[in-house]
Amino acid sequence: MTQPLRELQRKDTSWLWGDAQQTSFTNIKKLLISTPVLAHYDPKKETVIAADASNTGIGAVLLQIQEDKTRRPVCYISRSLTDTETRYAVIEKEALAATWACDRLNEYVLGLDFTIETDHKPLVPLLSTTEIAKMPPRIQRFRLRLMRFNPKVIHVAGKEQTTADALSRAPSSEPQTTDLKFINEVTAYIRHTIEILPASAQKLDEIRQAQETDTELSEIRKHCLNGWPGYMQQNPLLQQYFKNRQHLTIVDDLLLYDDRIVIPLQLRLDTLDRLHEGHQGITKCQALARTSVWWPNITGQIE
Repeated sequence: MTQPLRELQRKDTSWLWGDAQQTSFTNIKKLLISTPVLAHYDPKKETVIAADASNTGIGAVLLQIQEDKTRRPVCYISRSLTDTETRYAVIEKEALAATWACDRLNEYVLGLDFTIETDHKPLVPLLSTTEIAKMPPRIQRFRLRLMRFNPKVIHVAGKEQTTADALSRAPSSEPQTTDLKFINEVTAYIRHTIEILPASAQKLDEIRQAQETDTELSEIRKHCLNGWPGYMQQNPLLQQYFKNRQHLTIVDDLLLYDDRIVIPLQLRLDTLDRLHEGHQGITKCQALARTSVWWPNITGQIE
């Protein structure tokens, strides 16, 4: 809702007040003069955080179940995504929304049992049952932030989560200080991941460029940022990536499988040669590969 106005604040944007800006301005005024019906918080009542993400923002609503079984809102929160966050994969944005909501609403839920509702079904096991070591780096970081809470994460249909969805599309324009601190911590962790990868800066640049020009990986990079269409399951060349999509992420413009570098086709033979250097044997080569690089069927190709 606020995006047309926020766009006018960008230094590289020409000032133009059109229909979109006027509609946004009018809708914001209507919201400011309308009276939201909020419930008083009661720590004894069942509590729910419904969180959602869009391409431009994240939002959440704190709900409590009343005696008549109705769900009443206690608090609404939202914010815009930073420029870096807009390039997160869909599942990473959804994980960010849930984690940020718990951080912002910690005075209501810390030390209590509560429920997190998300309309992104693949996120449920990642924030509840999946081993942390098997997660993509960003999701891993979010999961660690949630460990001080005691939530039950469940999936709800998108049509039942209209409030959080609307908030994510009408975010507050600027992240608060606590949000920026969280973002900086995540960024530092991601940069550390890149720094400890077993490759020189020159080699990483070479891999980045090769990923961008590789037919398969250029498409995979796009889906990491914009979401994974179901038709990929039917494509023999891409279905292995689709099956492993929860492990794939982009860090500093480099496609990774968890914390391993995804090697494009043109560099795989050279990578295999490097893995076999020293004649360590198949088992040791596979162990080395599992800590540093990945592509579909890499284990079989080492053999």
